[in-house]
Amino acid sequence: MARQSGTSSRRTSRKKRSSPVAPDMERLKMTRDTAREEHGKSKRSRGEYNRYIKNTRKFHTELVKQRRASGQTYDDAKEFESALDGPPNKCTADVILYFLVQKCFTEECGHSTGDGIHAAWADHYDNMEGYQGPYSYDARNGVRGNPARAQAVMNTVHEIKNRDRKGGAAATRNHAEAITIEEMKQAMEWSFSVCSEVLIIRFIRGDSTLTGEERSNVIEHAFMRAFTSTSFTLWTRNFETCQLRRSDITWNLQRQDAYQTPYFTVFLENRKGWQNKSEYDCSRESNTYEIFDQPDIPAINMYYHFQVWMMVLRAILQRDLRPDELVFPQINGNGLVYSQTEFSHSVIQKKIEVFFANAGLERDFTTHSFRRGGAQYRFMFAPIGQRWSLKIVRWWGGWAENEGVNTLMNYLLDSLSRYETSYGDALYTVRIKRDESSSGKSLWRLVALGI
Repeated sequence: MARQSGTSSRRTSRKKRSSPVAPDMERLKMTRDTAREEHGKSKRSRGEYNRYIKNTRKFHTELVKQRRASGQTYDDAKEFESALDGPPNKCTADVILYFLVQKCFTEECGHSTGDGIHAAWADHYDNMEGYQGPYSYDARNGVRGNPARAQAVMNTVHEIKNRDRKGGAAATRNHAEAITIEEMKQAMEWSFSVCSEVLIIRFIRGDSTLTGEERSNVIEHAFMRAFTSTSFTLWTRNFETCQLRRSDITWNLQRQDAYQTPYFTVFLENRKGWQNKSEYDCSRESNTYEIFDQPDIPAINMYYHFQVWMMVLRAILQRDLRPDELVFPQINGNGLVYSQTEFSHSVIQKKIEVFFANAGLERDFTTHSFRRGGAQYRFMFAPIGQRWSLKIVRWWGGWAENEGVNTLMNYLLDSLSRYETSYGDALYTVRIKRDESSSGKSLWRLVALGI
């Protein structure tokens, strides 16, 4: 009887199964999606994937706008515009490829960014019914497999890794070598020696006696003076400077104080790093830069060079820029302005190389050189009393609050440290005592901040 009683007790203590629920396809799909979110990738990985997907879509939207604005007819217009909507089509792999090129070759991001973009889209289509496995496309059968695994996309991911593997740390240092204020002065002095202000004024006033060579000279030098001083002042990367539009500029402003100093503002919507700030909301207050006249340092006086370029551009167009038109648009050899077309990375890089080589500067410069040089100048080399704190440097450069201090140290002290620890001139009898670091005053500020 005791055994029977125990068995009965165990039977009654078992958890009763819930009544079977009638299957429902929509509910099952929703449950599957929820399970994927909760038990698939980690929350952090899922967040990164979502960010890459979102940024690709934003990039794609800009490409569509550019296509429409160009006025050209595209055979694949419908497919291209819907490339990231729902199931993939023949243009989906191309869009993913273009975004990889933009981030890793134009914006010079590392292979980890390329891997992240690729992984995000591979995961996206792996979880879309019918698009797993190797990719193929033909007009009859359409898309088969995962567009993120298209051969062209895979080749680009491989090329990004090869670039980083071959380049290494030394290549990165050479690629982003800081330009100094002395080099900016030398380049500007040469530029003014071959293209005077008088020549530019004649161009702006529509002097019909100017030769074609003189007109080209004015356009090229006014452009490069504005582009380089803007990059050095705002610490912008190539794509950030090239994407500036007229709507990002607000003219004829004046400080509401006793001095009533005039200025204009620049809004950097595409500033890399701002989007990573936790409080970033793309408001015009969060990344708007006030530009004042700096007559004591004419080589980097963006206030002057930028406005001169705007007057030159107006003279070329014979009208004011429209809000959606680029501030630094492509201009061909005949002076024809493509106001909605940005300079490619390779073309603007070539312009920089030629400009500084003609000025007698033999080092290799990129648009990152201005960002790095501008940051170092404001932190260490500006006149005493005009140097900026690390807090200002962090904000002005768009570095996120959670970004490692090593990044800032790279920009501010790395090049100087390499110079000061080089003793190749040990036999020079008037050698500077480099053991007494010229960066000492900056270093103690970092120590005081607990860095």
